[in-house]
Amino acid sequence: MRPSNETIWPAVIFISTWWALSTTRLESYAFVLAIVLWFVGRAAIKLAGQAVFRLGMRAWWLLLQLAGCFALFLGVTPGQAHLKILVVWGIAVPLVMSGGAARLLYDRFPQAHAAWRGGAPYVLGITLLLAPFLSWATGFGVLDSRMANLLVTTLAGASLVYGWHLAEQPMGGARDARFGSADDYRQAGMSDER
Repeated sequence: MRPSNETIWPAVIFISTWWALSTTRLESYAFVLAIVLWFVGRAAIKLAGQAVFRLGMRAWWLLLQLAGCFALFLGVTPGQAHLKILVVWGIAVPLVMSGGAARLLYDRFPQAHAAWRGGAPYVLGITLLLAPFLSWATGFGVLDSRMANLLVTTLAGASLVYGWHLAEQPMGGARDARFGSADDYRQAGMSDER
C-alpha cells in the first residue's frame, strides 16, 4: 500500500503559520494563535462548502470575487508576503464569517431590522474617523496611514459584505408552491402542529 500525503498538509500549514507568527510582535503567542488560525481555516472551508451547497453557482461566483479581492490586497499592499497572508487569514476570513453571522442574526430577529439599518451608518462613520488615528499611532506616516486605512477598510468592508451575501438563504425554486408565509398560514386557522 502506498502512503497518503493527505494528513501531512495540515501539519505543514500549522508549522508555517507558527513560523510566520513568530516573526511578528506576537511571537510569545505564536503557538496559540497558530492553533486558532488553524481552526479558522477549517471553519472557513466548512462554511464555504455549506454556502456552495445552499446557493450553488451564486456561491461559487461570490467566492471567486472574494478570492479576487484577497489577491488584489496581496498584490497591491506593500510588505512581506507571509505577513500579508496572515492579515488575510487572520483578519479578513474571520470578518467574512462575522458578516455571515450578522446576516443570520438579521434574518433571525426581524424586529431589530430598523436598529440594524439605523446603526450601520454610525458604525461606518466611526470606523472612517478612528482608522486614521489608529494606524498613525502604530507608526505609519500621514500619507502611508491614509493608503493603509483605505486598503484595510476596503478589505474589511468587502469581507463583511461577501460574508453577508454568502449566508443568505436560497430563494424558493420552481417546486415552491408559494402558499404564503407562516403568519398567513396561522391567520387562516391552520395549525402548524403535527
